Amino acid sequence: VYRLLNCDEIFPDTKIFFNNKLIHQIASSYVSKNISFYQMQAELRSGIGLQSSSDTPHFDDWRHRFKAFLYLTDVSEQNAPFRYLRGTHRPGKWREDKEYEYYRYGLEGCYGYFSTEEINDLKSKHNFSEITCTGKKGTLILADTRGIHKGTPLVSGKRILLANYFAQRERF
Repeated sequence: VYRLLNCDEIFPDTKIFFNNKLIHQIASSYVSKNISFYQMQAELRSGIGLQSSSDTPHFDDWRHRFKAFLYLTDVSEQNAPFRYLRGTHRPGKWREDKEYEYYRYGLEGCYGYFSTEEINDLKSKHNFSEITCTGKKGTLILADTRGIHKGTPLVSGKRILLANYFAQRERF
């Protein structure tokens, strides 16, 4: 997985996505009026079968986060689609230990990652179902990344996307 941070500075044409007023309004309505975007990146997957840490089920943070992904290539089951466990963005007793460990230990802990056994247990106990986000070039995915999600390894072709990350600004 190749990630290019601040790609709007390198490729000015991407600003039409990163500065999109509708996406910003949705993020502001969903997260907070005091929203900011903190990462604008392009991502390329081109190595067949190669895995990254983002392919392990995880949540990004215990705080309210929001991401917008724009597929720049057609994405099928073969082209490393994004996967999300429906309903896992909601508060629940099941996530308290993982959130505490994430907050307390950061990278020294599990950092919001879940094992296959933990995911199967959550699906069974809480009836969480997984959605696979495939789509044509131009597909927009909006996600609350407090929910459990993951990437998938590339089976064929390549996948290119833009990703815009939003969070509530801290007040001082």
